[in-house]
Amino acid sequence: MFEKGIPAFRFNEAQIAALRQIAPEAFRDNEIDFSALYYALSDRFDQDLAHDDSDPAHYGLEWPGKRQARRMAALPPAGTLVPVPGEGVDEARTRNEYIEGDNLEVLKVLQKSYAGRVKMIYIDPPYNTGHDFIYKDDFSETQESYAKRTSQVDALGNALTTNPKYGGRFHSNWLSMLYPRLRAARNVLREDGVIFISIDHNEAHNLRHLCDEIFGQENFVAEFVRKSGVSARLDTRFISVEHDSILLYAKNIGALNLNQMQSMNESAYPFRDRHFRRRGKYKLNKLDRGSLQYSASMDFPIAAPDGTKVHPGGVKEQNGWCWRWSRKKVQWGKAHDFIVFKRKRDKWNVYFKQYQFVDNNNIPITRTIPYRNWLSEFFNESAAREIRDLFNGKTFFDHPKPVSLITHFLRIATNTKKDEEPDLILDFFSGSGTTGHAVMQANAEDGGRRRFILVQVPEPCHPKSEAAKAGYGTICDVGKERLRRAGEKIRADFPDARDLDTGFRVFRTGRSMIRKWQNYTGSDIEELEALFEGCADPLVRGWQTGPVLLELLLLEGFPLESSIERQPAFPGNTVWKITSDSCCRTLLVCLDDTIVPATAAALSLGENDVFICRDCALRDQDKITLEDKGRVRTI
Repeated sequence: MFEKGIPAFRFNEAQIAALRQIAPEAFRDNEIDFSALYYALSDRFDQDLAHDDSDPAHYGLEWPGKRQARRMAALPPAGTLVPVPGEGVDEARTRNEYIEGDNLEVLKVLQKSYAGRVKMIYIDPPYNTGHDFIYKDDFSETQESYAKRTSQVDALGNALTTNPKYGGRFHSNWLSMLYPRLRAARNVLREDGVIFISIDHNEAHNLRHLCDEIFGQENFVAEFVRKSGVSARLDTRFISVEHDSILLYAKNIGALNLNQMQSMNESAYPFRDRHFRRRGKYKLNKLDRGSLQYSASMDFPIAAPDGTKVHPGGVKEQNGWCWRWSRKKVQWGKAHDFIVFKRKRDKWNVYFKQYQFVDNNNIPITRTIPYRNWLSEFFNESAAREIRDLFNGKTFFDHPKPVSLITHFLRIATNTKKDEEPDLILDFFSGSGTTGHAVMQANAEDGGRRRFILVQVPEPCHPKSEAAKAGYGTICDVGKERLRRAGEKIRADFPDARDLDTGFRVFRTGRSMIRKWQNYTGSDIEELEALFEGCADPLVRGWQTGPVLLELLLLEGFPLESSIERQPAFPGNTVWKITSDSCCRTLLVCLDDTIVPATAAALSLGENDVFICRDCALRDQDKITLEDKGRVRTI
């Protein structure tokens, strides 16, 4: 099958396909005829209105600009992603991605490749306090001017704008910014996927209504309440607000399967040892106990590290004290690192370790309890300390979230099963990079293989900020450096975690390498001929192989970590083979000026495989040869 052109992704493909099944008469020339759709459903409308004299309006959240926000959600992306080699870590092996660009544009670019693939999303969007930032969303301009406007070219592009509280559209601007992003986020979630959204009192009520509309009220799972600081805030006028919230929604609550806790309170287990990845953290309990449960068989001396004999209760004579464990169990405990000796004032005390995830016989605990929605252990102060520890005492962000908060959510919503595809985590307001740090930390602690995609607009650092003084140009520069340093620290803390992925690759939004036709409305024949001549080559001037291959694989639904290999079986042309474990097909691409007859003759495609080349590279005879080769597309 010979196809001219690369199919574009439409955001509402699934909905349109379902509507076609319900009301096929509403389609004309493969497009929706809205008049026909109305009449197809008019019997229901007439019946409802005939028996109901009440106001026909429906309950829901409305705001000025909502129609435009819906339009923004449906528009296709203006550009694509461009690889930035050399800025990441372990780029040849890693499956983690860091993307610089406006998150709505990035989400649109990723839609086809990642639809239904993301297990968990965590975002910490602007709280709309009147001092933070709101994203502009007008993609009708050229990619070049859009890049300047979003600070992807220079600091004068006005990528972001403040949203003052005295503005008449204060809440509307914020809702219009978030609406299309959440719509796109829902598309990439798995059926059993979830989204966590941090928010405070400024927009919590509006966010709840917005999520009810986008994800469905029935898919609301919980609202977590987080105590955000250790001490009361003294800069408030009336009441010190010391918490924020995290909303949890499911893509499909019928498919949801959250994990449960294996210990009541993680803070009750303050210590960790070399067994942490399997046993979890531990606390110490004294091995001896008093007279109410005395047993002569449990009253015996235990040899301390210096050879001293230690008796229960601290004295040799029988005094009603005994050990909790038998002689045989104590020997086992010493051999398996369950026994701890501590010396105080020339006196030895004997303790046993009580772990989170295994019992006192080293058997995994299967008894579980639900997680709680009150979060009292994840303070902003600890997040600031984490960044200071990585950046030699510097804190570049005002309100970062602690790594432990995100790892807590990872343990609730993701799994560590070795026989399944690793869970993919997405954060499209990545800021300081806490989510990426947390994914690497959680994997080191529990042996998981989770992967992350982080997205952040390259907002310039204020010239007077600590980040700018330290030499960082944008928030992305700080975030990438945070990931590099965090990965090194985690590697040092967990030297036995050999398969741990602490790398990432970097991409940026950029202009499409595929030339787009521009409609001509003039009457000058020479101008029209020049326009046709300029479109003879489907690729833009100065195109590069790597970016073109990346754009094509995304358009064809392949993920960013896909394998790209040059094929030696076509000596007359350079043919690239693109494969992925998540795709049951192969993509072959040739970008040469001419497809030699031997390549066309040797080409062999499976039922679902696709071959892509430039239309100008084919002769008419080659097109005839390729007709029977399978799915062939030209650009």
